Amino acid sequence: MQRLTNVGIFSFAKVMGITGFLLGLIGGLFYGSGLMLFGATVGAAAEDGVGLALVGVGGGLFVMVVLPFLVALAYFVLGLLHAVIINIVLYLAGGLELRIIDTANRIQIAK
Repeated sequence: MQRLTNVGIFSFAKVMGITGFLLGLIGGLFYGSGLMLFGATVGAAAEDGVGLALVGVGGGLFVMVVLPFLVALAYFVLGLLHAVIINIVLYLAGGLELRIIDTANRIQIAK
């Protein structure tokens, strides 16, 4: 068995930030599309429809562009905190046992 005793703090945070960006991109597309559709619908029903529709479309585009970066930043910061906590727990617990198998050669590296 191999033993994991430490996690790279910035490496972990970087992976979390990229994950957050991808999730924010998906969420931004859904929320931005919904906001654009809602703005266009409300704008069509109102007297000053053009102004409200533009606000809805502009807000939707804003959400699509900004949300992935905000979520990535939040995930990065929380990833930093999480990695520090993981390292403390790994130290106190004596590490985490892992079994790693080399699938290319079909041999077990650690016993």
